[in-house]
Amino acid sequence: MTTFLTLGGAVECRQCNAKSKRTQQRCKAPAIKGKTKCRFHGGRSTGPRTPEGKARIAEAHTIHGRETRQKRLDTSYKLAELYQLEELGHRCGLFPEGTERTRGRKPKGVSVASRQLSYLNELVQEERKEAILERLWAIVYD
Repeated sequence: MTTFLTLGGAVECRQCNAKSKRTQQRCKAPAIKGKTKCRFHGGRSTGPRTPEGKARIAEAHTIHGRETRQKRLDTSYKLAELYQLEELGHRCGLFPEGTERTRGRKPKGVSVASRQLSYLNELVQEERKEAILERLWAIVYD
């Protein structure tokens, strides 16, 4: 295995020992530290291959960014409930005429929120307005 200098002579490393099938020339890229191959020729792990291995990794990685899957699901349901409450508020005249609706796509779970809030449709208009406002306060300040 040949050693050579990279980064302007600052780092000494091994050369990848992979060969081209066609030209039989060696790869000129530096090998990964402690390995004999470069990043292009298999120096790093390619991840789990079996269904059991993939399931194990999926179970271990429940966090994406700063949120767990459950937290994202809870957020989605709250947004769906807010969306549904806003729609009901517009229909019963809670918001002044010409008030813009929240922009963007519908959140996931709107049908679930719609079923949960169906009792609001059976209330008298004034009671419905009060119930919508109470629910909005509970969501925003909890």
